Amino acid sequence: MGLKRLCVVLLGLMPTSAALGQVLESTVDVDGVTREYLVYLPTGYDGFTELPVVVAYHGGSGTSYGMIPMTGFNPMADAHDFVVVYPQGLPDDYGDNIWNSEGPFTNGVDDIGFTSRMLDAIDVDHAVDMGRVYATGYSNGANMALEAACILNDQVTAAAPVAGSMWTWTESRCELTHPTSVLSIHGTFDFYNPADGNIFSMGLKELSAFWAAHNHASVTDLVTEDLPDLDPTDGSTVTAHSVVGQGCAEVTYYEVVRGGHDWPGMWGNMDIDSSQEIWDFVSQFDMNGKIGGGSVEAIGVGAEGANIATLGSGSTPTLGAPLTVDWSGFEVAATGTLYVSAARAEQSLLGGTVYPDMSQLLMAAAVSTAADGTGSHTFTLPDDPTLSGSSFYLQVAMPDASQSEGWAFSNAVAATACH
Repeated sequence: MGLKRLCVVLLGLMPTSAALGQVLESTVDVDGVTREYLVYLPTGYDGFTELPVVVAYHGGSGTSYGMIPMTGFNPMADAHDFVVVYPQGLPDDYGDNIWNSEGPFTNGVDDIGFTSRMLDAIDVDHAVDMGRVYATGYSNGANMALEAACILNDQVTAAAPVAGSMWTWTESRCELTHPTSVLSIHGTFDFYNPADGNIFSMGLKELSAFWAAHNHASVTDLVTEDLPDLDPTDGSTVTAHSVVGQGCAEVTYYEVVRGGHDWPGMWGNMDIDSSQEIWDFVSQFDMNGKIGGGSVEAIGVGAEGANIATLGSGSTPTLGAPLTVDWSGFEVAATGTLYVSAARAEQSLLGGTVYPDMSQLLMAAAVSTAADGTGSHTFTLPDDPTLSGSSFYLQVAMPDASQSEGWAFSNAVAATACH
């Protein structure tokens, strides 16, 4: 039995106070310096089940203990079963606790080494899933979270900085090894860490472009959405900019329009809860990208006219792998066509509604429906990394003399595929 498993088993058998969801004070040695961090084991922690980890870096002049009420992560960890780690920064020459970058303004403190050894220690001491380690932070801690995701990419799965960006010199030190999702939350009126960047930090659009390119995507494909203005009194709104890349990794920028140097949901903008948004975002991913691969979404269910059949799939859409679709509800046995396109173009046709864009067809396969109105077809999605995160639109058409225009259709499905 390995050391980690032995520790996990013993911890699982001991009636510790941590089982009640309390905070543990921990230390690790980094080149002769004792570094401190807090570990929160949620109420559901049993010492056996390996839980995801959220590492939350405090802001400049902050503390690990102060990060607990600021984020509200502990009760969220109880609800969703994850471990929270709160590292403690060291004071600079002015006595302010900060996170140090190994760039041109380094003060000699090895916070990357601290993070790496801290994660190694947590892996030994607790039942944690090291394939799901998520870094977040506020202000100076946000920059640290991105530096960890960049330089410790083999240990950090995804990042979610708030009111901070990536130091301009960090890019050259990145060693990126896997699809890495990043959620940024930043106010356009943040005068401490300007959203447009400065000589120290990348602008948020530049940051999104960097991580999108790493994930084999482009910010030219960003999808922009104005989120609901739930609190008109806070003086700000939120616009989300998102792009999906290889492995269905996602890069999203929550642009808090007229927002300041805030942690939205705690103060400043109240249209979003940053902590909840962070967990909802990062928890979707592991080192391979989006957990569970792609998805299938029904479109046009209950459409009138000739759309009489139901099309669906129990398969997970994965590029280069077989995808099986099934249908039922046609009224006659016939041989028709399964259409697969790279885009959606809803239009009325032959007494029904057709959803695949016929000008961008990827496939038109002959398929048959049995006497009971059911059928099935399996085909392989293209093994093309540039299509990862893309949606394919599928629909079945069958000749049917009982329909006014002589054709019957299923609903359509959008199959979003990951690599």
